[in-house]
Amino acid sequence: MKNDYSKDYFWVKKDGFGVKHYYFKINGKYHEVGNKVFNVCHNSYMKQIRDTQRDIDLGLISLDDDYFDNPLVDSLSVTEDIIGMLNINERAKEIINEINKLDIKDRELITNLLIKEKTERELAKQLNVSQVAIHKRKTRIIEKIKNNLEK
Repeated sequence: MKNDYSKDYFWVKKDGFGVKHYYFKINGKYHEVGNKVFNVCHNSYMKQIRDTQRDIDLGLISLDDDYFDNPLVDSLSVTEDIIGMLNINERAKEIINEINKLDIKDRELITNLLIKEKTERELAKQLNVSQVAIHKRKTRIIEKIKNNLEK
């Protein structure tokens, strides 16, 4: 089955408050959609990529089949998407390992900021410190993680 979407149909952007906004490309223009709509469409796209790649790997689909409008380009695009996802997943594991090596206070701060998506202002209020102090700590922690990843 041919995929109805391509990777440039999806866009996620955070606003100044750290809130994610989801966009979907319709008729060449991006329109904001709800998280659920975005996830359903994006998951469908990703499933089709995985299924297509699996079929290619199993020899069920040939690069010469009429399945593709442009067989070589589509197949390479699918492969690049999968390789890109694998590279991102490996990099994410490395980053998580580095986060787990941090002391408890730094790990909690970075987890709250990056994973729980709390704002610096929210954490500053919660910890009874200034937003600038939180920002400096975050910057120091991120630099430490980057330096450890480069080793």
